[in-house]
Amino acid sequence: MKSLLRVLSYLKPYRKGVALTLFLAISTTLLDLVPPWLIKVIVDSLVEGKESSWIYGPIVGLAGIYLARNFTNHRRIMVNNKVEQSVVFDLRSDVYRALQNLSMSYFENRSTGELMSRANDDVNYVERIFIDGVEQVVTAILTLIGISAILFYMHWKLAVVALLPIPFLVYGAWFYTSRAHDQYHVVRKRAAKMNARLQDSISGIRETLSFNRQLYEIKQFEKRSRDYCDGTLEVMRLWAFYSPSMMFLGSLGTVLILL
Repeated sequence: MKSLLRVLSYLKPYRKGVALTLFLAISTTLLDLVPPWLIKVIVDSLVEGKESSWIYGPIVGLAGIYLARNFTNHRRIMVNNKVEQSVVFDLRSDVYRALQNLSMSYFENRSTGELMSRANDDVNYVERIFIDGVEQVVTAILTLIGISAILFYMHWKLAVVALLPIPFLVYGAWFYTSRAHDQYHVVRKRAAKMNARLQDSISGIRETLSFNRQLYEIKQFEKRSRDYCDGTLEVMRLWAFYSPSMMFLGSLGTVLILL
């Protein structure tokens, strides 16, 4: 939580961009909720055999909603990425400044590749996990609130049944996050070791060629690369179990309604 709050503090200089991103996300979410209702109106009109001229209004409205939704989503992506890259720039600059102020003893115990991984790869992880993740969570919550409001307005009993899987989904997300967090930490450490080996190998390429140590260097790099691949596959195994399970639990709401 402390790490998340520290990263989110970098958003303060870009409050206007963040507010605009949230506004566009809300607008896109609300526009996403309209097409199902318009499609229902169109289908009901066809079933009831109403005049064909009347049906063009909802069809034109549906096309307009799709156009407006795509426009707001386009603007959201543009604004969000501008804020995102500004935050990443500030974060990477602060990491580099911090490295410049460290003592010599800190650098003596660490390889160049590891330091490069901290300044570059770890910042990219922060971008994907915290910044993109926060936006996706906000959008998902807004969608859930909007759909829930419509369901309760239309039929509160069916809404309660449809939302029964939500606690299980929340628990599943918590369980996956707690398990994946430790594994991602392992993956980042292995990536740092792999980058360190690559950097040291390239910087010492003259010595490697002079002493004919190419085969040894290849084996050392492949060992670290294999460790990194194995760690990543372990994360993917967790995701391969988590994602289908959550989709199954989410679909249970529809099954419960039909029952």
